[in-house]
Amino acid sequence: MRHRESYDTSVKHLYRKGLEEVIPIGLRKRIPRSTIHRWRNEEKNKYKGCELNELASSELDLLKEFIRSKNAKRIFMTYVRIGRFIESIATDKYIRSKFKEHKEELIDIVDRARQNLPLEQILKCFKLSKTTYNLWVLGLYGNCSKSKLDWCLSKQSSQLTPEEIDMMESLLSDKEFAHWPISSIAHYASRNGLIHISLSTWYKYSKILKVNRERAPKKRHRKRIGIKASRPNEIWHADVSYFKIGLKNYYIYFLVDNYSRKILSHTASGTLSAEKRLETIKTAYDSHIGTNPEELLLMVDGGSENNNHLVDNYVSGIPHLQKLRALHDIRFGNTQVEAHFRTLKYNWLYRKQINDLEHLQHELDIYVQDFNERRPAHALKGMTPEEMYNEEEHYLTPKKRRQQKQARKDRRTSNKCNACDMCQFKGEIKFEEY
Repeated sequence: MRHRESYDTSVKHLYRKGLEEVIPIGLRKRIPRSTIHRWRNEEKNKYKGCELNELASSELDLLKEFIRSKNAKRIFMTYVRIGRFIESIATDKYIRSKFKEHKEELIDIVDRARQNLPLEQILKCFKLSKTTYNLWVLGLYGNCSKSKLDWCLSKQSSQLTPEEIDMMESLLSDKEFAHWPISSIAHYASRNGLIHISLSTWYKYSKILKVNRERAPKKRHRKRIGIKASRPNEIWHADVSYFKIGLKNYYIYFLVDNYSRKILSHTASGTLSAEKRLETIKTAYDSHIGTNPEELLLMVDGGSENNNHLVDNYVSGIPHLQKLRALHDIRFGNTQVEAHFRTLKYNWLYRKQINDLEHLQHELDIYVQDFNERRPAHALKGMTPEEMYNEEEHYLTPKKRRQQKQARKDRRTSNKCNACDMCQFKGEIKFEEY
């Protein structure tokens, strides 16, 4: 018995409308001519819902003309090639800068296109996020006399209040925190109840406000994978870095706890010696290891100041202490202490006018105390190294979370109530979130 093929209704409709050229040729060859003849001569109302096909008759006519016109195809493909070429030679940064210069024209084009396409698809063509587009749209309602950013307080009620912006500017421009990253300032403000906003908001407003926070030029370093401890005094890192004063090199010795990033001991010297290295290890051990010590791993690099009979004899005399050379006895590098040296130099020492070894030691003492006890670290979720080392409770208590939540509500209420008298959005019940 011969098997009878069944075909999709859309295939039948394309034949009835004379648009069979859009059907793959392999499928067209398998359809009997008698079947095609029957489809073309069927009554229009044979299938229920056929009215839907009639609604798109004008679009089908346009598609038919496009398919049959080789010239139209060539023109379309030419525009596609031109667009791809322009996109390939123009960087995203350049294109975005031009879009930003012509916001009003872009918004007008998007509004017209929204009549035919969803907003998300249109913005993909411009490689713009919905958040950025919404901010540009709301920027047209600027010149708000009561907003420090000229943003409409009613339409953008989630923006920071003038008082919060003043506090942010004050902290970002404070010389006392000039060597701190923005993430540490954000946690510091939250811990002390000065301002309750997210870290992303800090970064966003620091760019908008254009607060000048000078940074020494940094060299790009290859990212290395480091080892991670699960408790304090499980892994220590010891390393030395040099700092030049005039024509002479001075050496900075650090010993760092892996888990908390706390600098356990430090010193500066005019020479690179095993005695100074051993001194920092003894100081850290005597100050931080109690009467019931656990297993401790000391990671060092291959320098002669770390690998000598003085250090080896001291380590071998402590049963629970083991010394390993990074990238030699163990596959991990000594990356954490190296990161400490970069932060010390670029955020602190290069900002100072260091005169001699005594001055260098003094600045080291100030920096280490500030780093360990005062400056919150984003990598430690806003805790200081000292708090992390002592395994104290996280500062973000349920009470602090309630304060942050209440701050957001108060901000929206304050902005809505302080909107301009001439604001066209004042009094609206529903407000958009951005």
